[in-house]
Amino acid sequence: MERENIPVNDLYSLCKQDKRYYKCEDNLHHSAEGNEIIAQQVAKVILEQLGIE
Repeated sequence: MERENIPVNDLYSLCKQDKRYYKCEDNLHHSAEGNEIIAQQVAKVILEQLGIE
């Protein structure tokens, strides 16, 4: 991706910052807190790529 200058939004590293990985008790889906944090990161990166933020 870097060679082609394609931006990557690394959500795995974002979620890994919390020891629970922002996951629900089923260890598969993200918690409400995790979904919120992921949504904020996605919106931030999209706005940056559009040159809005």
